[in-house]
Amino acid sequence: MRTVVLATGLVLLGAGLALTFQAAPSSSGTQSLTLAANQEQADAAQRRGRRGPRGRRGPRGRRGPAGVARISVVQGPTVSLPPGGAAAGGTSQATCPGGTVVVGGGWNGGGTASNANVTVTDNHAVRSSWVVSMVNTGNTVGTFQAEALCARQR
Repeated sequence: MRTVVLATGLVLLGAGLALTFQAAPSSSGTQSLTLAANQEQADAAQRRGRRGPRGRRGPRGRRGPAGVARISVVQGPTVSLPPGGAAAGGTSQATCPGGTVVVGGGWNGGGTASNANVTVTDNHAVRSSWVVSMVNTGNTVGTFQAEALCARQR
């Protein structure tokens, strides 16, 4: 005795979208499931036949643009931030050498004392440089320097 199961349903996804499904045995006796966004797609999926043989390989595509050959880190000058609020700010700028472009950056605050309270107020690329500005609202001196990631194209 062979049991045949056929299930059909509709799932509402919200915002006016619905998903229909249909499960039925295939010619080989296994279950198949068809999901479609609308009835037209479900009908088209049932009309499709078996998958055909793989086609011939297409022609080779064009060569893509040159990639990055090397990334280097360039450091800006070390800036000392005296204690004391908004007036105690400073800016460091790390500039990439000629023939390279800035692809990222940040800052190094390795010389900042633990009880300095520095806040980054600016941290972004400007042309071929990376610029960082900070203020120190703590009660001791802090230091930092901008760092730029510079890439040379092949």
